Amino acid sequence: MNAVFLVFDNKFSKFFLKTYLRLRTVGNFKDHIVVISNEHLKSVIIKIINLFDKKVSVYNFSDFEFDEYTTNELSKLKDTRFITKKFQFHKLNIFRPELKKFSKIFYMDINMRINNDINPFFELIKKNQLIASYDGDEDFKRTLKSQFDNTHKDFSKLQSNYNLEISDYFQSGLLLFDSSIIKIDTIENIFNLIKKYPISITNEQAYLNLYFLYQHPIFVPLQSFKNQYFYTFWHHKKNKYIITKREVDYRYYLQRDKLRDK
Repeated sequence: MNAVFLVFDNKFSKFFLKTYLRLRTVGNFKDHIVVISNEHLKSVIIKIINLFDKKVSVYNFSDFEFDEYTTNELSKLKDTRFITKKFQFHKLNIFRPELKKFSKIFYMDINMRINNDINPFFELIKKNQLIASYDGDEDFKRTLKSQFDNTHKDFSKLQSNYNLEISDYFQSGLLLFDSSIIKIDTIENIFNLIKKYPISITNEQAYLNLYFLYQHPIFVPLQSFKNQYFYTFWHHKKNKYIITKREVDYRYYLQRDKLRDK
């Protein structure tokens, strides 16, 4: 069974109906849509949709608990994302063993825009790979180091154990994988990284990179596939991309795409 995974809380549930409709229409996706949230999710829309679409399911997992030291360290970083967007760590639940019944998994942030048929994404998925897009819209101006607070006392220890100067790391807004990569200890191993290095300023994204680039190196860049129009961060009116993230003045990117096509 193929599945699209969506992770959101009450705050972002407002995006669900639009995303659901676009998945089923312009996205031409007929298989399972899996909502992953916590016990606080209250969405009448999901309940109504589930009355006639039995391929929509909801999994509620408790919020992750952080020990006192980890909480204190993440809370006082120069970037306060842990305080304002702590729910982002809930994304780790896509690696729950109970979700292995879905074979090929397409995770996307709930507020992304679907512009075309998404089924070609599933054709990319192979065993023992995690496919994702490079961070920074492929400009490679940032390095993995940018994902951490380099003023923290633990940064030197992190830097001595991992190469943080690489620019070909990934963003976690769109992830493709076969559920065979999910192991009984996947979440535990990632959580151990959080506790050892509580210095991420991008919440779960930094730790997913440490894990899938170094501890379990199976990352494959989406950009390595022939179709260069799978995904881009920026959306413009003339775009050819299947999935886009943000709106932008289309004229600059239209010119960029013309140069690419030459």
